[in-house]
Amino acid sequence: MLVYSLMETEAHQAALAFLRANPMTHVATVDGALPQVRVMRVARVDDDFTLWYCTFAASNKVRQLALNPAVSISICDGAQDLRLAGSAQIVRDAEIRHALWQPAWLRYFPLGADDPQYVVMQVSVTNVVFEHTPAA
Repeated sequence: MLVYSLMETEAHQAALAFLRANPMTHVATVDGALPQVRVMRVARVDDDFTLWYCTFAASNKVRQLALNPAVSISICDGAQDLRLAGSAQIVRDAEIRHALWQPAWLRYFPLGADDPQYVVMQVSVTNVVFEHTPAA
């Protein structure tokens, strides 16, 4: 098993490529003393590992993040495992919401990018672990 340090440009790019190719993530927030994990699809990944998700303004995760912004995110495809940690904030800025908007979200937010229940969760990643097990 190889563990990459993101100080290496090649490993940084490999981890970003893996994340972009596998947008379904497990996102953990903190609810009191308990972790709460849910599956969320990443809407956008920036080169600095800032992640952007859409979510409901009235969701439990929004309430949880207001009390504790710590998050942990994981993705695994069997041979590769990416774990991210950082902090999240809820973004209600109309320009950002419009920039990230995807038409498929209309089934959740019938008023589109201006739906008051549609907010964006921005995750600032501070720790990245990317493990890869080479094929035998």
